[in-house]
Amino acid sequence: MASLPPHLQVSVLIFLKSLATPVVLYSENPMQLYEEMKGLIKAANQAAPKLIEKPGVGPLKRVCFTDTMLMGVALQSDPSVGGSVQSGPPQAGPPQAGPPQGPPPNRPPQGPPVGPPR
Repeated sequence: MASLPPHLQVSVLIFLKSLATPVVLYSENPMQLYEEMKGLIKAANQAAPKLIEKPGVGPLKRVCFTDTMLMGVALQSDPSVGGSVQSGPPQAGPPQAGPPQGPPPNRPPQGPPVGPPR
């Protein structure tokens, strides 16, 4: 895997059949974990499920699931705090100024119709 800028870290997203959102797992070697998860998906046998337990270095310290529950896996770049694996979800930065308030620029003015009387 290519070197990341110091303000980014890689997390492994684990998609399970019973969950709507993925499990986000931070690992010392995310590419190795990603490849291992792909292998588990390929080798899963519905007749003989295997229990999988993986350690994490972020907010999740351990995660456990059966190989037959694995639907997919992905790598994701996340902002890191201080260049190291953070102990919680990414924090929002200072509030940014939003667009100017008021009607959209291409909207016709509101009010009575303008024109000659009928």
